[in-house]
Order: sequence, then C-alpha cells, then structure tokens
Amino acid sequence: MIFRGQVGEDHVHSLESQCTVQPLMWAAENGNSTLVDRLLILGDNQVDMKNIVDRTPLSYLAEKGNEVAVQLLLASNKVEVDTKNGLNEQTPMCYLSGETALSLAACKGHNSVVKLLLSTGKAEVILKDTSNLKPLMQVAEHAHDAVGKLLLRMRKAEIDPQDDYDQSSISYIVKLNRFTLMDEATITGIAVEHMVYFAPERPERRRSI
Repeated sequence: MIFRGQVGEDHVHSLESQCTVQPLMWAAENGNSTLVDRLLILGDNQVDMKNIVDRTPLSYLAEKGNEVAVQLLLASNKVEVDTKNGLNEQTPMCYLSGETALSLAACKGHNSVVKLLLSTGKAEVILKDTSNLKPLMQVAEHAHDAVGKLLLRMRKAEIDPQDDYDQSSISYIVKLNRFTLMDEATITGIAVEHMVYFAPERPERRRSI
C-alpha cells in the first residue's frame, strides 16, 4: 500500500543533488513504489526518460514485478509501453537487448504485471529482442506456463511471423516440449497444424498398480 505524502519535496530535491540519476529513475531501479507515487504527485514529467544503458523506469519496474509502481506509471498516460531497451547507438554492447517491458515481465514470470501491460492494448506480443526471442518464446524457455497462457489467449500468436531461423513462437513451444502451452494453443485454436506435424510424443504416464 502507498501512503501519499510520506516522501516530501525536500527529500526529492536531496536525491536530485546527491544522485547522478533522476529521482524517478532511481526509484524505479530500486523498486520504490512510494517514491514513484510521490514523484508523480509532484509533477515529475520524466516518466519515459532513458538512462545511460538506454532503459526506462517502466522497464525496471516490470522486470522487478512491481505491480503497484507499474500501475502508477501506466495511469500517468505518459509512458511508451513498447519502448525497447538498449537500441541507442551509444549504448554499451553488453546492454543491447532490445527487450520491452512486456518481454522483461514475461521472462521473469510476473503474471500480474503482464496482465497490466496487456490491458493497455499497447503491448505488442510478437515484438522480438536482439536475440530474436519474442515474449512467448522467453516464457517457454523459462517454463512460466501461467504467463504463457495469458499471451496465447491474446490470440496474436496466430499471426506471429517466423523469425530469421524459420521459427514462430508456436513452433518454439513445440520444440521445447512445453506441453501445457501446446494444449493451451490447441484450446484457443491457434496453429493446430503445428501440433499435428511437429509435436513430439508425450511421455507416457505410469499407471498406478
């Protein structure tokens, strides 16, 4: 729960003078929902700013699974939901990820944050990062089935184009033997032909004696 007014203007000005980063970015990097709330109340308009490694406050909070702070930023209507990290020419090579807030939240299995981002109608399910991975692919890699079901129910996976390696998100799920997600895709009517031709055999369940 956020208690408005707990963080005063003096504290905010102190942060500005002591930190090399803007207060809102500092609050996001540290997952401080109370400070995020207070800064927005005080009129901090740098909600979509990027830091030295080309990341936004929303990307940090989504990755941390900070549902309250993500909701606050989205409510400001000043954030670009699908901004990609690390695409600036001056960004160090090790930070060139191309991940969005949705892909970061999905990769970490933050179900509630994924729901929030999808509810905006602005989070694209089939955007890929610099490793050619899309949110559903990352979910499959990390076995976050609950998040995977959410993404599949958006039904955007059925128009998911193949990548440079001739893989779609659905074929990637099949390749990794994610049977729960394969079942969900079948239930929602997505790419059933992939299941028929490429799905491996399921391991047999042992019968109880």
